[in-house]
Order: sequence, then structure tokens, then C-alpha cells
Amino acid sequence: MISSLFYFLEDAVAQKVVFGVAVIGFISGVVGVFSFLRKKTLVADAISHAVLPGVCVGFLFAGTKETPGSIAKMGQWPNEQLYKKYQGSASIASKTARGEETKNVEGTSKITPYKGKVIRIVNDIEDGLKSAMSYVGADTIPHFQNQSVFCRVTQAGQLEAKPHGLY
Repeated sequence: MISSLFYFLEDAVAQKVVFGVAVIGFISGVVGVFSFLRKKTLVADAISHAVLPGVCVGFLFAGTKETPGSIAKMGQWPNEQLYKKYQGSASIASKTARGEETKNVEGTSKITPYKGKVIRIVNDIEDGLKSAMSYVGADTIPHFQNQSVFCRVTQAGQLEAKPHGLY
């Protein structure tokens, strides 16, 4: 085991990676202690928690009709699919479309599967929530929060929940 670790560390790239991780780990520790002593950790925690919902909503709604970007078909019939194209203003696709030089390209272009209208996604979330509420007999979300009980499902329970006797 130890010999394979030393064999791994003979590689120059691995040595650089290990060195970089050690330096980042040391710097992170020093900055973490400094920010804790200066009582700045609450600010960083608040910022990270404020950003997360926006990222989640962006992930949910990316590729919908209401978001900016053009809809494109890819593939050949009958296997063609719809995609939504997103491109930054400094991407090569955007600069080419405007007839500009393709120097100093900084942005990127991405495609995501087309999801339809936002209302469909919202209705799916609503249906899932109503289904979960029906399992505990709740009529409102506060009632659902009070009625919900989380329990640990053992490996034996997971095995029992799967279809069996079919093989």
C-alpha cells in the first residue's frame, strides 16, 4: 500500500498536485482561523446560503420557453430533440453572429434540453408536493411539516421494497 503511494508520487504532475493541495490547505486553514477570530464567518455563511436558492431556481428553469436564448432542433427525424442555446456576449458564437473578429474570446456557448413552459415545471412540483402531503394526511404545508416523520430505512427494508420472486 505505501509502496504504491510512493510510486504515485514519482510522477511530476502528481507532485505538483500534492504540493498545490498542501499549499491551498495551509492557506485555507490560516484564512479560516483569521476570519473566525475576526467574526466574519457569519457573513460568508449568509452569502453562501443566500446564493444557493438562486442557483437552484436557475437550474430548474434553464431550458424553458421563458428564458432567453433561441430554441434549436438537433438530430434527424424521428430522433430529433429540441434544445435551448445560451451564449455569452463575448463567446465565439455571439461574435460570429455579429460579424466581429473572433479575437479575445472570453465567453462560452452552451445548449440545454428544452423543457417547455415554466408553468409545467411548477405544476410538476405542486403535484409532487400534493402527493407527499397525501401520504401523511395533511391539507396544508404547515400541517405537512408537523405530520412528517423521517425514519431510517435499513438495507433489509430496501431489499424488501424491491420487486422479488421475479428471477
